Amino acid sequence: TTIAGDLDIDGDKVTSAGALEIETGGSGDLTLDAKGNIVLETTGGMVTIKDESPSLNSPTMYYLCEDNGNHGPLLMLHHDSSSPASGDVCGEISFSGKNDADQFTGYASIHGKVLDKTDGGEEGQLILYVNDETTSRPGVTLDSNAGVVDVTIANGATSMTTIAGDLDID
Repeated sequence: TTIAGDLDIDGDKVTSAGALEIETGGSGDLTLDAKGNIVLETTGGMVTIKDESPSLNSPTMYYLCEDNGNHGPLLMLHHDSSSPASGDVCGEISFSGKNDADQFTGYASIHGKVLDKTDGGEEGQLILYVNDETTSRPGVTLDSNAGVVDVTIANGATSMTTIAGDLDID
């Protein structure tokens, strides 16, 4: 069915027996305007944003906060486990691309982990990983530890840490 003009849905649900696609013609934008939250929910799947005509810095995820306060937008990766444990990865940002054999491979990632899940004593860990051949290795690790932050730089005695400029140690 083709609809020319606006489509108003009087109800709270649109269902489909199969895949549901919403496509704009030409260079039209798709706008979701909600007074509350916009929820994309999958069951074991993933949400993909694909740009079929990429250009420089495309696709771009742009979060705009027009609040006059002192905080900007928030990107939250939330692990809602019914059985949280020390060592759980709360979220990961992965950077991947192709190699010269046209295979997808991971090159770097950022992990947020639980060090201590104890109520009132929660401690976290942030790890910046880079891939070395086929192994993901931590390059920088930040650990919370009883009110202080411990930082580990590099991966083992053969790693090189370079500091350009002056180093001020207090």
